[in-house]
Amino acid sequence: MRFGAIDVRIETPGDADAVVREAELSGSAERGYWAHLWPAAVMLAGYVARTGLVTRGTRVLEIGCGVGLVGIVAALRGAEVVLTDYCDEAVAAAARNATLNGVDAAARKFDWRDEPDPAWDPGVLLGADVLYFEESHGAIARLIARLGCVAILGYPNRPATAEAAGVFGEEGLRVWGAAAESGRVLLAQAR
Repeated sequence: MRFGAIDVRIETPGDADAVVREAELSGSAERGYWAHLWPAAVMLAGYVARTGLVTRGTRVLEIGCGVGLVGIVAALRGAEVVLTDYCDEAVAAAARNATLNGVDAAARKFDWRDEPDPAWDPGVLLGADVLYFEESHGAIARLIARLGCVAILGYPNRPATAEAAGVFGEEGLRVWGAAAESGRVLLAQAR
């Protein structure tokens, strides 16, 4: 994959749908969605490749990283990146992809409803397609407020994501956004 001058190689499971089916059939809380390279991640990776908000030395926390594409693009721009997901398999896949791309990005298990590691101290939080469940909006907004950083969230035009900006505003965040290829970018920051 190429994003401007940035070349990225991402490996995903051979049959991502089978990973999702297996997780659903087993009743696992880790639904297997991490195994797909979602269009919102590709779109957000393109945004990260060209934004002035992510530059050399920027401390970045990616939530719901899946296979790690967005955070890896940030790391290739020189950012210090922590890739996180609540699913162990996703964390392992993101770590493998970081190694495959020659970047030193930490990969950690993290649920955005939990208290983040204070050592992370990000200037930017990234998340691709993390707004798909409305019940997640408040938890993500509170995480952004706790961290006091800028958040850059990419998402497709799904009905469930339409309410996110309102919830973020209710949580005291300043919100703005932009249309992007195959979706939107929502930016948020504590006031």
